[in-house]
Amino acid sequence: MLRGFVFICFLTCFSSYAETLKVAAIEWPPFSGKDLPKNGLSVAITMKALETAGYQVNFKFVPWERSLQGVEEGLYHVLPAVWINEERKEYMFFSKPYAANELVVVSPAAKKLSFEGYDSLKGKNAGLVRGYSYPKALLDADFIPKSYVGKVEQNLKKLARGRVDFTIGDKIVLSYTAKKSLGSMAKNLHFDSTPIEKKDLFMTVSKRTPNAKTVIENINKALEQLEASGELDNLIKEFGI
Repeated sequence: MLRGFVFICFLTCFSSYAETLKVAAIEWPPFSGKDLPKNGLSVAITMKALETAGYQVNFKFVPWERSLQGVEEGLYHVLPAVWINEERKEYMFFSKPYAANELVVVSPAAKKLSFEGYDSLKGKNAGLVRGYSYPKALLDADFIPKSYVGKVEQNLKKLARGRVDFTIGDKIVLSYTAKKSLGSMAKNLHFDSTPIEKKDLFMTVSKRTPNAKTVIENINKALEQLEASGELDNLIKEFGI
């Protein structure tokens, strides 16, 4: 009788962890990308955390705006790399942060811009990416003209061609993408040394995911386990970020 009870308990406990989660990542190297080892740092950490928590994974790459819409509608369950804001908190649960990003201003080397508050960017044309979580002070600054594109590399190309005066984003991502998309022209860009803002990086779970609160709790427990074992630090070191 006791052996039967233990067996039933095992099946019940295991079934809660045997779900298949749909994970959608974007091209955001070096944190995520099809051509990167393990599909990038964020994807590698997400996959390891979900594996540790006992979940199966259905994984794909999608455009950024589609990933947000898909999570809001429940088409995707997990996103590996997201910055937090109030709007996103309405339809996603956020994990513990596992990394951080420094946002900087990038401008043409021939017309360097230095960030000394948003007033220092007055009248300068900003190239931004649709759906990104930019600082509210920037978005509210009506004295800074803004244009939007769908991908980071599009803004860098516009910057190199003089069609915008500056762009803003994570220093590591912009530097990596500039070298890949612009080649030798990347040296014509100036990366300001003053961070505009530091943003924590999270995994998220759609609130439409079955047992969503349990899923995010299990992810957090897995992250704590990976941190305690040193595996999280080893992954970060592996990618040199």
